[in-house]
Amino acid sequence: MTTVENSDNPRGVLSPERAPCSPAHEVSPGLASDELNLKPQGIRRHLAQGQICVLTFDRPDSSANMFDAATLRELNDHLGKIEKDGSLQGLVLASAKKSIFIAGADLHALSQGAAGADLRFLIELGQSVFNRIAALQIPTVAAIHGACVGGGYEICLA
Repeated sequence: MTTVENSDNPRGVLSPERAPCSPAHEVSPGLASDELNLKPQGIRRHLAQGQICVLTFDRPDSSANMFDAATLRELNDHLGKIEKDGSLQGLVLASAKKSIFIAGADLHALSQGAAGADLRFLIELGQSVFNRIAALQIPTVAAIHGACVGGGYEICLA
């Protein structure tokens, strides 16, 4: 999905009043992201067709999108910005991966000695974030293509 151009916005650039749904990290020309200590984003946010916010999951250096604590926190931050933007008319959850939407929890990370309290925290965080999606006051759809299991299926139900 891409930002739609129109006569008021010929290059698809988001105006300052649309900032709540603008990209999470904007880098000034000439500055590399590593100079600003920005970690790669797993979720991109942009505006499409005027007032539809699109969250595109694209876990860096992975063939699948998965949920871990960092991804859930990032999604939670995006939801905060979406909730504050009263002009939005919808939300689309999408994937940049060719053959998968979201695989669910990052089981490899969980198997690396996570304690019971850590697992409980991750489950509670996931439920809290998914409940926020369910409570949004705008229509929300998941653009599913490919595999969608576990938490990926659960976010679609939210």
